[in-house]
Amino acid sequence: MEPAISLSNEEKDLFARLVEAEAKGESYEGKVAVSTVVLNWVEFPEFPDTVTNVINEVVGNAYASVQQNGEINKPASDDSIRAVEEALTRKDRLHDSIYFYNPEIATDTWIRSREVVTTIGNHVFAK
Repeated sequence: MEPAISLSNEEKDLFARLVEAEAKGESYEGKVAVSTVVLNWVEFPEFPDTVTNVINEVVGNAYASVQQNGEINKPASDDSIRAVEEALTRKDRLHDSIYFYNPEIATDTWIRSREVVTTIGNHVFAK
C-alpha cells in the first residue's frame, strides 16, 4: 500500500529514532501506535505540519524529553523502522488520538483528563 504521507529517508530515520526513544521496550503494536499519534499531530491544526517540525517543536522552553535526554540520537530498531512504515499507510488512526503517556510515570494531571481511546503496553492513548 502506498504511504498516505510522503517522507524523505532522513525524515523517516528521525521519525523511527523518535519512536524508538518513546516506545523502547514496547511491543511492535505499541510502536505503531506511537507512530500513528505523531502522524495525527501532523494533521491536527494545533501542531506543526511536518514530522520533522513536530519532533523538533519547542514547547515552553524545552523540547520533548527524548530530545533533552539524547535518546533520539540513538539508532532505531528494526521494529521502530517497520512501525513507522506501517503507520504511514494510515489504515488505523487510533480514533485520531493525539496524546500518549505512561500512567506509571506521568506527572501531569491534565493529560489524565483526556478521553482514553486504548491502552497498549505501558502507554495510554487519548484524545
